[in-house]
Amino acid sequence: MDEQDKRIGEATLDRLCKGAQIGGIRFGPILQILIGGSDYEVEPLRGQVYLNLGSSWRVSETRPTSFPNGENELPDAAQDEQIQTICSIRERVITKVELGETEPHLILTLDDERIVFVNGKHDQYEYWDIGVAFSGAEETWLVVACPNGGITVWAPKTFVI
Repeated sequence: MDEQDKRIGEATLDRLCKGAQIGGIRFGPILQILIGGSDYEVEPLRGQVYLNLGSSWRVSETRPTSFPNGENELPDAAQDEQIQTICSIRERVITKVELGETEPHLILTLDDERIVFVNGKHDQYEYWDIGVAFSGAEETWLVVACPNGGITVWAPKTFVI
């Protein structure tokens, strides 16, 4: 992952998630975590921030000494267990947003010190994305973990890093 892309990705993820609360779940072909109520200092976002969980992920009670380096290092979980885990972090506030060192793994630190880790490594598929639904065409926000370790960001022209 290119260092400049990582910097832009983390700044955009901060804008979308830092200070926001885990608000709920949206069901579909893949689970979505709904994120809302960011305490961003400038102007609130219009629309619903979401995280598409297209990859393996886990919630840890504390920050691990090292993170997994791919999906094969994460345990499989049944959908009922995934839903229960998301419900256990409901109303927690995201205090820090990071990308992995070399791969676009998503790392969210919550206000109770738990860590949400979403795998971002795959050779063919986009494994997670965070965006804003219902915001209007003039305010597109989207961060995507791309195949082969890249990150792509769409943000309004008015967003300055």
